Amino acid sequence: VQDDLYSSVCLWKGVSCLDQKHVASRISMITIDFYSSSLRGLLPLEIGLLTNLVSIHYDSVSNGPIISTIPTQIGLLTNLKKLHVLNSRLRGSIPSEIGLLQSLESFNIMQNSVSGTLPSELGNARKLVNLTVASNQLKGAIPTQILNLKHLEVLDTGRNPLTIPLFDTVTSGFLTSLVQLDLTGGMFDEVSTIPLFLWKLQNLTLLSLHGMNLSGTIPHDGLSNLSNLETLYLGDNFLSGTLPTEMGSLTHLHTMSVGGNRLNGSIPSAIGLLTNIRYLSLRDNMFGGKLPVEMNALSHLAGLDLSGNSGGLSGNLERLCNYSVIGTFQSTQYTIDKTQKESILCSCCVQ
Repeated sequence: VQDDLYSSVCLWKGVSCLDQKHVASRISMITIDFYSSSLRGLLPLEIGLLTNLVSIHYDSVSNGPIISTIPTQIGLLTNLKKLHVLNSRLRGSIPSEIGLLQSLESFNIMQNSVSGTLPSELGNARKLVNLTVASNQLKGAIPTQILNLKHLEVLDTGRNPLTIPLFDTVTSGFLTSLVQLDLTGGMFDEVSTIPLFLWKLQNLTLLSLHGMNLSGTIPHDGLSNLSNLETLYLGDNFLSGTLPTEMGSLTHLHTMSVGGNRLNGSIPSAIGLLTNIRYLSLRDNMFGGKLPVEMNALSHLAGLDLSGNSGGLSGNLERLCNYSVIGTFQSTQYTIDKTQKESILCSCCVQ
């Protein structure tokens, strides 16, 4: 009877086992997915006994908050490939034992209350592809040992006050596998400008440097290397100078935000080369002069924000309104200031 009781665990929703016919002493649980299970409580220390586990997933969007810490016993799960605990009031620090997980490929603890620092032992998890710790209370420096993660494709430390070292060794092949890099809210060590090594990450599709107190200009040398970039967030910094014409070479961009800076001059005609762009925020800068007629070629544009520019913009964007009228998008919003109403012809723009 007891064997049947323990074996029935394999029939629980979200639990997968190697062989549901095994007796209790040989049950090999391989995945635990608490999606839509309505479970809540603590991560038990006994989780370290499930040494065949390859996947743990918990998300309080469909469950209650877990209100727990990551137990040090997690280091016993040497077969674990995926550890996701999202939006679950997870607290405490990330244990150094996480570095013992030689099979770990994806670690995601976004939107929790985890504090302390990123342990240098993370660099020992050499198979990591996804490292996401966004929206926690982490502080200190990102350890340079992260350069050991040669397979890393996603690094998201956004919305943590972390210090980012200058990874100059990127030219030696480190971090070149990165596809998504989100450093929102952090700061670079010793510099306040955009470091040039970022422009060498040629596989990037997403780059977010939002709200990092960056100053200086947007470097134009090497910017065209980011030819795969689809999403670029540089907003809410202190960037100055002009918008580089090299932006026009990023033809895969569908989202770009440089709003909330001190950029000036005219908007370059090269912006019209971004034919895949859907959302473009140029708000709250000092752009001025005549809007390039090439902007009217942005037929996929669903969102445009020109508000808050003090340089005196003018021009004709009426063709953009035609794309909205013919139903290209279910929801289209182009935003200008009341003061721009007379100088920018755009019947579909809101104020």
